[in-house]
Amino acid sequence: MNLDFLKKLCAAHGVAGFEDEARDVILEYIKPYIDDHRVDAMGNLIAHKKGPGPKMMLAGHVDQIGFMVTFISKEGFLHISPIGGLSPILSWVRALFFPMGRSAWLIRSGWIISGI
Repeated sequence: MNLDFLKKLCAAHGVAGFEDEARDVILEYIKPYIDDHRVDAMGNLIAHKKGPGPKMMLAGHVDQIGFMVTFISKEGFLHISPIGGLSPILSWVRALFFPMGRSAWLIRSGWIISGI
């Protein structure tokens, strides 16, 4: 696998329900190898390589775990809810990265983010 592709894919934002950027990175990478593609109503990328040989399907998840801000306190703390299958036990004291280039630390204190 191409390391540049992997870096680009890992850096692409693709929270569940908003996978467009990550899907576009994959499409850019596979375009030279496919004959046609489409994106269905659910956002799935379906690519096709024509040929007489055996049929094969490659399936995988593109979405990432994310958060939605549900409240901003008067002190400036963000209260968040997870988007996707995130276990609160596995997520406390983790770095968070935002599309606008900022980052913060998630501190387990009733799901409050500090440091933005």
